[in-house]
Amino acid sequence: PPQEASFSSTLHNNKVDIIWVVDDSSSMFQHQQKLSNEISEMVAKLNQLKLDYRMVVTTTSVGNGLAGGTYI
Repeated sequence: PPQEASFSSTLHNNKVDIIWVVDDSSSMFQHQQKLSNEISEMVAKLNQLKLDYRMVVTTTSVGNGLAGGTYI
């Protein structure tokens, strides 16, 4: 009798770009604190999963940041 063979292949991409847009108005302070407290757990999980990730953070402020609008 004829035999059937079945094959499957899964391609995994471990590259991740993460863009954070943080509303830094004073009304969002509580949420900013929560993000600050929990970001290290997220980074640890990304590292545990062996993801190749890049993160960038920007805020909703215009030109009044500590870095004076430059990349840091």
